[in-house]
Amino acid sequence: MNELFYKIPEADKKTLLLNLRAIQSTFPSGVIVFNAENNNTIGIIDSGIVQIIRNDYNGDRVLVEELSKNQIFGARISSITSNDYEVVSVSPCKITFIDFNEIYSERIKKLPSFKQLQENLIHIMSDIILKRNERIQVLSQKTIRERLLEYFKLMSRQQKSKNITLPFTYTELADYLGINRCAMYRELANLKDEKQISINKKVISLYFYF
Repeated sequence: MNELFYKIPEADKKTLLLNLRAIQSTFPSGVIVFNAENNNTIGIIDSGIVQIIRNDYNGDRVLVEELSKNQIFGARISSITSNDYEVVSVSPCKITFIDFNEIYSERIKKLPSFKQLQENLIHIMSDIILKRNERIQVLSQKTIRERLLEYFKLMSRQQKSKNITLPFTYTELADYLGINRCAMYRELANLKDEKQISINKKVISLYFYF
């Protein structure tokens, strides 16, 4: 469960959004929809897909996370901690923005769905911390092979299958793992030759033991 309005009736949701002074915005693909300057704002994805991108000191863009419908982002709750980070739309999307501070205002606390909203936010924060720790575990691996295998194991556990579907392109996978794309392709070819994996477009079948 990672929805801010989980188990909240539609009528109560509308009341919450009204009292939270929510603003919905529409964006085309390929534009910046959010950055760390909006430090008190959180965005709720109503439709479409966005990516959290970090621009490093060399000017390279590193994929931090990809988010889709009902997921949320913001400086208070995700990895957007400095002006090096930005949220970019990778498809046309609609996003509802609210002020994080409004969630705990006296006006919102008096609403009947506040307790459920608070519980949902706690679950979301816990999930974000878990994903961040999983990412650290992957990036702590020293070699390209180790990072790939650790990531595949993580995806296998999440998807409950040894036939995993990558959530993004191979170029984005290299960015996410912080590795050179050409070197990653070579290692994937080696793993295929060793019959540890097979690849069919974005579906990877795992044959190694873990």
